[in-house]
Amino acid sequence: MLVLNPGRNRLHLDAVLLAADEPAWTTLVRVDAVAKGEVSYPSAVLDSEDGVAVLRVSYTRNRREIVLRTFTLDGQAR
Repeated sequence: MLVLNPGRNRLHLDAVLLAADEPAWTTLVRVDAVAKGEVSYPSAVLDSEDGVAVLRVSYTRNRREIVLRTFTLDGQAR
């Protein structure tokens, strides 16, 4: 699993997975998107919440705030 800015700008932040049966990355979830500015400096941790595996992603939005988002591994926000 990898959290990154796809493309050449920092307008979007995606969590992507390497498929087990293919040599290709697939997008799990769009973590955040901005029309102007940037979402950047992501950090991610796989964790467990109530027995469910979750992905916790922290990052900066427009270099003014730190955001923490939590997703199940099927891409649903918690």
